[in-house]
Amino acid sequence: MRSRRSKIWLGIAVLVVIAAVVGALFLRKHAAPEPARLLPDGDAILYVNLKPVRVFTNFGKETHTERDAEYQDFVSQTGFEFERDLDEAAVSVHGGLAGAMGPEDQVPTTRFSWIFVGRFDTDRVAKYLKGKANDTDTYRGVTIYSIPLQGRTVRVGILSVDTVAASNLDGSQDIHGIIDRYRAAALPFGGP
Repeated sequence: MRSRRSKIWLGIAVLVVIAAVVGALFLRKHAAPEPARLLPDGDAILYVNLKPVRVFTNFGKETHTERDAEYQDFVSQTGFEFERDLDEAAVSVHGGLAGAMGPEDQVPTTRFSWIFVGRFDTDRVAKYLKGKANDTDTYRGVTIYSIPLQGRTVRVGILSVDTVAASNLDGSQDIHGIIDRYRAAALPFGGP
């Protein structure tokens, strides 16, 4: 009698575990794409997946001979071409932040956070970022490069062999949040 009852409870437990796994997979499939989930909250989030575009068009397959000098320098040093090597991108727009006023006309400025997923040489990109950065810092094993750009500081971190995060928000709390969300999503039982 007890063994029969134990088998019933064991069967129910197995069914509950299977239902939980199927439910988690279903929710994960219908959730926002991973790059968009890594971003901090903002006024708008834009996500683009370029993989299907490349399948049906010539986008990124043709080499460009005329480029802006600064972009050509970036391509030469990193080997990364956005048109060819970028697979996914997500951007969070932070508009009119309190205390983020332009110096001349006191108009609120718009700030951004980005996630880029693609194919790149991590060592070459890290060397390029180190050359541009005026400061570096390490947070949870990720080197954050602080790069001055147009009166702001852009913080860039290489999260993995195919993912880079950047943010030009004041302070490093947003790039730290992206790194924390990335680490949590990488855990086998974690994630947003």
